[in-house]
Amino acid sequence: MKKKLCLIKISKQDSEKCSQLYTPKFESDLETSKNFPIGQMVVGSITKQAIRNYLFLKKFFAMINCAYFHMPEQYADRYKSVEELRKALTAQAGFRTEHVSLSGKTFYEVDSISFEKMSAERFEDLYSKVFDEVCKYIFAGVQTKEVENQILAFM
Repeated sequence: MKKKLCLIKISKQDSEKCSQLYTPKFESDLETSKNFPIGQMVVGSITKQAIRNYLFLKKFFAMINCAYFHMPEQYADRYKSVEELRKALTAQAGFRTEHVSLSGKTFYEVDSISFEKMSAERFEDLYSKVFDEVCKYIFAGVQTKEVENQILAFM
């Protein structure tokens, strides 16, 4: 849900009198804000979004590392790094974009999992679907609870 937001730049002296202030998130935004004169109103929009949990991201990478460590021989020659396996599992779980090359061949680009490009809800969906793929291909026949315990051991 987008909302309109109006801000007025004030002096440092006036800011000491205010109880609430907004600060730029990134250094580049701070640099941009320096271009606005004091007293000028800036109009923009904001989007409320659930914040991603860093510990959940760590759990995701623990799952990928665990899968790589326990990977069956048939996949060992195919995936030479944890990152290659992460991309393969992410694509297998459906988090990919299809493209067609100039020669007409179809190829896939794995969706970014960066905080800016993937919402908390979508990341939870990604985790769940990648977990299912890990259980299906890496830990075939192993109880889900045991897979969860193995992942936690990698944290």
